[in-house]
Amino acid sequence: MNFPDIEIYIKNLRVKEINIWLDKLFKVGLMSQIGSATLVHLRDSESEIECRIIENAADPNFTSIYFSPNKTKWETDLDCAKDAFSHFQLEVRCATSGWSENSQEEEDWFKINSEGTHRIKW
Repeated sequence: MNFPDIEIYIKNLRVKEINIWLDKLFKVGLMSQIGSATLVHLRDSESEIECRIIENAADPNFTSIYFSPNKTKWETDLDCAKDAFSHFQLEVRCATSGWSENSQEEEDWFKINSEGTHRIKW
């Protein structure tokens, strides 16, 4: 099941380094700054995707990378997080399931680092 959007958090990473990774996966188009967010327009062979990057979006020092709509090669946040960890070798976190407006439970997260993939409360 494809998540409607993808969001991951990477520790100690800046927009410039993320753009290098994105350029390996997509054709990077127009970039703009909206408040604290960097908006990057991406294109693959079939679709356009908006990527929003926010440095220091979550403590301690996690940068948010958000793809919407999910027209990426990844079905889930975890797929994207594993790919990002493989490239950057930095700790990556993501939600264990897709976002739901009706969710009443405390959200679980995946933490991916050199020790593997683990479920955590964040």
